[in-house]
Amino acid sequence: MATTSMLVPSPAIPRAVQRSRKSRTRRAGGTIVPPESSPVRRETEERVSCQNMSVDHTELGRRLRRRRAALGRTVASVATDAALSVPYVANLENGRGNPTVAALDRLAEALGTRLVITMAEPGADEGPAAPVVPPSLLEFARGRRFRHAVGALAGLLGEDDRAVRTRLFDALAGAAAPLGRELPEADWQRLLDALVLVMGHPADRRGGP
Repeated sequence: MATTSMLVPSPAIPRAVQRSRKSRTRRAGGTIVPPESSPVRRETEERVSCQNMSVDHTELGRRLRRRRAALGRTVASVATDAALSVPYVANLENGRGNPTVAALDRLAEALGTRLVITMAEPGADEGPAAPVVPPSLLEFARGRRFRHAVGALAGLLGEDDRAVRTRLFDALAGAAAPLGRELPEADWQRLLDALVLVMGHPADRRGGP
């Protein structure tokens, strides 16, 4: 029986709550002191790793990088929030390493998602792989125009900036995937303008203007 893991988006968590969670797992000197019920404490009692699981580490790394990029975050900031080292997280994003379930759980929380582990019969369809994020999209998403579009759309929809950024980033990656090539900034901007128009000003379903 094959075991797979995936990241599932969670509702946005207020930063004050995130800071409170972090404070419960740290003390002076950088020593991790996890609460009794935390994934870190459970890991020390029973280390569970992906070594004996049928995990596609390349796909896992792709999903981690995609989620981090969609949030506009650095490897260092995610590693800090997850109480992991930067090389450890970087290796996972590159499809290397043997992460524990507890480490993936902490990474998922740092990325605003939750870890879901499923069990399936060998050869069962594991679902579509996450599209490879083009480097040109990563660069475009760091720019002022993308940030401005996120802020404007979030205000129009009354939604959290982080959630809107993730949706726009994923939509851009999905729209460009069938092309199979890098896009220049001008084309990314055209796609972004179209998405903002459709998401922010959807057409009347009754066929009106």
